[in-house]
Amino acid sequence: MELEIQKVLSAPDTSRWLCDALNSALDRDSTDATNDAEYLCDLLTRRTNALSLASEANWGEE
Repeated sequence: MELEIQKVLSAPDTSRWLCDALNSALDRDSTDATNDAEYLCDLLTRRTNALSLASEANWGEE
């Protein structure tokens, strides 16, 4: 697992945001970091879905 994490951190196409988030998570309790990451994923997924629905609704009005 540690090797995979290091590959992600050293990959040139890994975003700065992801590297920062991963490094920050590695300094925390793994369960707390996982719970927060899952919550963030849920929030961002729902936001993306809401934006997509709004975009589709606006597209239909044109």
